[in-house]
Amino acid sequence: MRELEVEVPAWIAIRAEAFDRLVLRERPWPRTPEEAVAFQEEVRTLDLPQEFRAELSEALEEAGLRGKLLAVRSSAAQEDGASASFAGQFDSVLGVRVGEDGAALWDAVRQVWASAFSARAAIYSQQHLDAQEQEGVRMAVILQEMVDAAVSGVAFSADPVSGSREVAVVSAVYGLGEGLVGGDLNADSYRIAFTGDAPGSVQREIVWKEHAYRLLPEGGTALEGVPVPLWDLPALTDEEATRIADAARRLADALGAPQDLEWALEAVGPAGPLPRPLPRVRGRGEFSGARSVAPQHVVPTPSPGIGGEVASPSEPERGRSSGASPSFGEYHPPRRLLILQARPITTLSPEARPNAAPMPRAEGGERRIWDNSNIIESYSGVTTPLTFSFARGVYEDVYLQFCRLMGVSEKLLTEHRHVFAGMLGLIHGRVYYNLLNWYRVLALLPGYSVNREFMERMMGVREKLADPPRTPPVAGRWEDTRRLARMAGRLLREQRRLRREVPAFHARVQAALAPVAGKDLGTRPAEELVALYRRLEGSLLRHWRAPLVNDFFAMIFFGLLVRLIEKWLPDTPPTLANDLLCGEGRIISTEPARRVMELARRVKEDPVLADLFAGETDDAALWRRLAAEPEFRFFHRKLDAYLKRFGDRCMEELKLETVTLAEDPSFLLQMIRAYAAQEIPGADSAPVREAEIRRAAEATVRGHLGGVRRRLFQLVLQQARQRVRDRENLRFERTRVFAVVRRIFLGLGGHLAARGQLDTPRDVFYLTVEEVFAHFSGTGATSDLRPLVALRRAEFEEYARMPAPPDRFETLGPPAEIPESPEPTPAAGGDLKGMGCCPGLVRAPVRIVRDPRQAGDLAGHILVAERTDPGWTLLFPAIRGLLVQRGSLLSHSAIVAREMGIPCIVAVPQLLDTLHDGEVVEMDGATGVIRRAPPSSGPAGPHPPAPSPKEGEGEHCR
Repeated sequence: MRELEVEVPAWIAIRAEAFDRLVLRERPWPRTPEEAVAFQEEVRTLDLPQEFRAELSEALEEAGLRGKLLAVRSSAAQEDGASASFAGQFDSVLGVRVGEDGAALWDAVRQVWASAFSARAAIYSQQHLDAQEQEGVRMAVILQEMVDAAVSGVAFSADPVSGSREVAVVSAVYGLGEGLVGGDLNADSYRIAFTGDAPGSVQREIVWKEHAYRLLPEGGTALEGVPVPLWDLPALTDEEATRIADAARRLADALGAPQDLEWALEAVGPAGPLPRPLPRVRGRGEFSGARSVAPQHVVPTPSPGIGGEVASPSEPERGRSSGASPSFGEYHPPRRLLILQARPITTLSPEARPNAAPMPRAEGGERRIWDNSNIIESYSGVTTPLTFSFARGVYEDVYLQFCRLMGVSEKLLTEHRHVFAGMLGLIHGRVYYNLLNWYRVLALLPGYSVNREFMERMMGVREKLADPPRTPPVAGRWEDTRRLARMAGRLLREQRRLRREVPAFHARVQAALAPVAGKDLGTRPAEELVALYRRLEGSLLRHWRAPLVNDFFAMIFFGLLVRLIEKWLPDTPPTLANDLLCGEGRIISTEPARRVMELARRVKEDPVLADLFAGETDDAALWRRLAAEPEFRFFHRKLDAYLKRFGDRCMEELKLETVTLAEDPSFLLQMIRAYAAQEIPGADSAPVREAEIRRAAEATVRGHLGGVRRRLFQLVLQQARQRVRDRENLRFERTRVFAVVRRIFLGLGGHLAARGQLDTPRDVFYLTVEEVFAHFSGTGATSDLRPLVALRRAEFEEYARMPAPPDRFETLGPPAEIPESPEPTPAAGGDLKGMGCCPGLVRAPVRIVRDPRQAGDLAGHILVAERTDPGWTLLFPAIRGLLVQRGSLLSHSAIVAREMGIPCIVAVPQLLDTLHDGEVVEMDGATGVIRRAPPSSGPAGPHPPAPSPKEGEGEHCR
């Protein structure tokens, strides 16, 4: 690296030949664990020859390292190879003082050598190396000057998860990087987009950083408290993060492979790296994880106060420093960047390919970026051809409608018709956004740069594009201005009309669906079913004006609300935008849970019903008894009323192949049985909690804004509330329309099965919409559909067995071979961070749920899920908090959690790979922080069932 003019702290190396000569001494590598332990013990007490000591002392003197604090690092020949990185398998010793007798240094060298014979290194070798490579480790040792770093971390020249070479990733902690590598400290994360060599946008994930590892003057390291004002400030400026990322990319270019760097920023001004004095909260000995070891120091904990142990801020202060706190820039002088070491990212190919995951590239093929962001909430897992073909057509039609509405010329729409037809893709049976086409559609509208950011927030896109599609050229500046003016006029007109348009749309849906409500469409002639579909298509699907315009304004006004808070209210709680949307009421998505709780209450209060639900565990038999026996007739009517209203609101409700509650009410009966058998504390107090959150947020705004600013803010807030509420309610109308479409195709499937052209009515889901209608119109390419269905069924069943593709990846040309999702790399410890959606501090055990029908007892638990959809809301009354791996601030789960007063955090990376079922965590719905027990508190692996929460634990609170 020095040859490349990279600034590296002074270092020397003890070559692997010294290990061979002094440790192995021509003896065979140990074959058994007992032999390895014997070698370790021998090495730890090895008498180093005087000649070796003298030679090493002379080298230290020449390098200017005598009297310095050193990092004594392992550097085995097998480390960072193509097949194995050996990360964390060997010991390193930090903060070693080179004294006159050199005793500490000799001990450190022996310890690093001894780690070559550890059981963990042997197991790792067996798992990652072939038999010949396992013959032994040749261990060199690096002696490098320690840097008393203000900030340290790691940097990847390419995204280590997706493989994208267009994004560099930087992680940073205060002080030494020891806690970051070990996984027991929280780290800020920076994603820096590059176009060629030019850096672009910087995305930051800033976490609480309450502690830092610091270098002790006498040697070793200690964990120290960080001053409260620094806890939630970024450890790096965007300029520093970009400088580090650029260094990583330049090294990768020079070395011919993507690089993983360890770096440090050292203060070069008069001030120290961090404000002093820092309270030392505990010493540092050997710890697990990266196996870094320091000479042990026991540092007494001083009394609380400014110079003592840092006290936690009160809950309203968490997540954002107070307005009186100095800015981050006032805390540190200029800092210089040092690269401690670099290694290849062993999980990536060295080829400099810019695609987001390793993919075969067709010559001249079109570049596509596939991203499932929030569409996974609507179409999770494998989706059948019928559903995809229907959804793809709907997306094409409705966004063409929207662009016409916004004044886009027919000429432009015709030129871009293929873009609208390709907004969705089906990859290994899973639905993805064709992301570049979404940007291309948005680029047809004026205000592209602003709308693009709002769309990304609304869709939950986690990685912004470094080179998004450009706006189509227009005929000069004045034409562009006229387009923008016309667009503004149309928007104002449409915004005024929404007050009438939304109720009118609800009425039109009701009028279109009322004639078939409760009717058995399976008995209708096929021609009548086809005609019914065409009527729905003409009267509703191609007249989707109100939902489209409302969705657009929900995106705009929520985005403006967030922007105004960032600009005018920077020192307020980070969930202020969400808090202001709480307690809106009249959101239909909360109604199913409320009605189920009411049905459960009736069961609990009626001894006969309670005995029936408790004793009859066969749901089909229970339903028959409720329908047949006179004493249960009243309750059955209540159930029937629920199913008529919400029988199509279920898990995966937009997938046509889904079996709904109206078809099989078993899940409804299970939820009623579960809620009737338990007490759900606070279930009736949700509106009160919502109102309190809303009032507190409104008081915050009144306390900070006045005059014109307050009036403008209130106008934006009023529109954001109304548009988000109407968005959720209009989506229920979409569910109702899709439910009738489902019944139509099941009816057509019944006709095909009756004719012997399908084996069962449900086989219709393996055909496309066009294939079904072509068969009935006489334009189909084949009359016997059974072989086609059998082929597709086998293909899609194979997709269901295969690992899902990554959440985001890139292709050139036809997406033939799809990359597998990268192996999860769960954190070894430390906290998790997502988007706080509903405030509240909850400490409770987590329950990881992958299928709501198998959720079990959720009472008193925090529900953890990869994603949710409207059907999950029946689980919400029992839970104390909600953690979701996917999603955005406008996700269904976030909106419903706000309305039900349930603390909620979404968009938590690697959530399901990190938490264990039953593990007790503390979640803060305001800051998005999820606190875990430290790694030293117990062995890794599944946690035992958590005890019942103590008094005060698991309660929702501000």
